[in-house]
Amino acid sequence: MLLVDIQILAIDRTFDFELDENTRVDVLLEDILALTAQKEHILCKNPEAVYLYGMEQEAVLKREESLEQQGVRTGDRLILI
Repeated sequence: MLLVDIQILAIDRTFDFELDENTRVDVLLEDILALTAQKEHILCKNPEAVYLYGMEQEAVLKREESLEQQGVRTGDRLILI
């Protein structure tokens, strides 16, 4: 498990998330969006248009790969775009 900060630009908030480094990013995005919707009472109308950007990787993370495969580590900052 990795502890990362995820900044959500649409609501200008940052949250701490504990994520499984071996799970594909597309699955993690579903979980992140569901938790954010529940906590902030917002709904994402087009989840396929949402991506995670890795600050340390300086790249949009590939949906079909895991965080580990893309070099994401504990303490990294991700941006939901």
